[in-house]
Amino acid sequence: MTQREQRRAADRERQAAEVLDVARSAFAGAGFSGASMKDIATESGYSVGHIYNLIGNKASLFDAVMLREGSRLADTIARAQAEHPDKPAAAIDAIIDSSLGFFDSHREFFEIYLRHAGGMRANVERVFSPQLVEIDRKIEKQMTRLFRQAAEAGLTAELSPSDMRTALSELISGFLAAWAAAGYRGRVSRKAKVIKHLLWNGIRA
Repeated sequence: MTQREQRRAADRERQAAEVLDVARSAFAGAGFSGASMKDIATESGYSVGHIYNLIGNKASLFDAVMLREGSRLADTIARAQAEHPDKPAAAIDAIIDSSLGFFDSHREFFEIYLRHAGGMRANVERVFSPQLVEIDRKIEKQMTRLFRQAAEAGLTAELSPSDMRTALSELISGFLAAWAAAGYRGRVSRKAKVIKHLLWNGIRA
């Protein structure tokens, strides 16, 4: 690739990122049906035709927004786990902290999820793209492995690793939903201590 082609590719990537930022806010505020391509184009400073050329139609734009945000969450979780190799309990705690911190700074992502999936993980496969569903499944498998390792190390009672992962997911989802119902006042990451206390006191051997 020539320098000119590299500059053009970088420019398109920057423009696409700007459009996705605007689209994320639009979908969070008005939902998929209420968000307008015309409004997204006006707010981003690009024409509707250029957005089609960069990303695609509104459905493609919605999928791209959620895939980008979901990938960022997955990367956040992976980095938190990597900080605690061979220490599953510490890794789980770090994931709780980093995940809630992620939602503090990516509130619109949760707003879209809540609006379109009703805050229920069971609706993820029905509502979102296969790529995002795959990311969600990878996160589930990652957490299940950590709980299995914690159980093998004698850090938990003899419970199913998948059940423990589900319990944690429901705890996090519940506090996120309560945060949304309260108008997103404060920082949800402040609830990490409560979640960790409830989790480990509930499953510790």
